[in-house]
Amino acid sequence: VASGGTEADLTNPDGDGKNYHKHTFTANGTLTVSVPGYAKCLIVGRGSSGYAGNKGSGGRVFEGLLYLPAGSHTITVPGSGTNVDGYGSGIGTVMWVGSVKPSPSDGSGAGYMTGSGTTGWTSTISGSSVTYAAATGTSTNPGDGGPNSGFVQGGIVIVRYEV
Repeated sequence: VASGGTEADLTNPDGDGKNYHKHTFTANGTLTVSVPGYAKCLIVGRGSSGYAGNKGSGGRVFEGLLYLPAGSHTITVPGSGTNVDGYGSGIGTVMWVGSVKPSPSDGSGAGYMTGSGTTGWTSTISGSSVTYAAATGTSTNPGDGGPNSGFVQGGIVIVRYEV
């Protein structure tokens, strides 16, 4: 029902007996939807580098069901970088999550559409449990905030639907 990104089939990833197809975007691209419908989506923006000796903030996160109309949807995924501010990710005009900026104190991890805490957002949409957009200062997963003037991870967009 759709094409684009890195595609994979997931067999019973949630233990509910259902199988899914997913599209993963770690860079800008296009999702072409041939059959409109609802899909579970994870959209994670790029984290930000810290400053003034503090760690940066995790990117903003959205995870939930979105209606994807038929047609081509531009996927925006900001890349990784050193000493950069956060930047949002999105699926065309369907959903956009905004960017984050570093703060003068240790940054915060992302929450569901709002930032709070350092732990980030844990999701199983990819077929395994991954924590995104944490303010760990070590920058290892998509959307993680980095150390003072350091490297941060870019965003990610994952679209998953039942087959």
